[in-house]
Amino acid sequence: MNLSMPSTFFSFIALLAVAGAHAEEVDLEKAVGSLIAAEKAYAKLAADKGFREASISVFADDAVIFVPNAVNGKKFWREAKKDPVISWRPIFASISRSGELGYTTGPWESRKSRDVEKPDAFGHFVTIWQKNKGGVWKVALDVGLEFASERDNVTRRGVYLCVWRLESDGAWKIALDLQKSAPGEKQ
Repeated sequence: MNLSMPSTFFSFIALLAVAGAHAEEVDLEKAVGSLIAAEKAYAKLAADKGFREASISVFADDAVIFVPNAVNGKKFWREAKKDPVISWRPIFASISRSGELGYTTGPWESRKSRDVEKPDAFGHFVTIWQKNKGGVWKVALDVGLEFASERDNVTRRGVYLCVWRLESDGAWKIALDLQKSAPGEKQ
């Protein structure tokens, strides 16, 4: 069999493409580390520039928040008059096998102003992140729960995450149901 130069070249390119498709293994430890770094960078940006500006910067164009109903998060923060003083930190993160979708969760506190030392509200957040086409983590969904006092904060007992998705027929279905106990706590 005598292969011409062009067919050999294209066969080689096809072989490389197939090999490349199977060779791309996601380093999940590195990927989850980049997700945690994105969450921490969001919190630092909020501390430096304000929560409103930080949210506009890291939210995807179609990100969802609840105030109390679901709204476009980026649009909400662009139009917001108030800029809450919120601090938070991730205590748990997980990521999909593809390395393209993940979530972070942890405690948050808010204050009336930057110069107030004692928080006036406490809670827990869950942020779902998705990489955009450029490979940059963007917030897809941001949800927070508020507690009556710091003592009620679930970080002492564990985390429960339930994500629902809206089906094409209009029915809501559970997409993710996860419960993690804090070390030493029973479920």
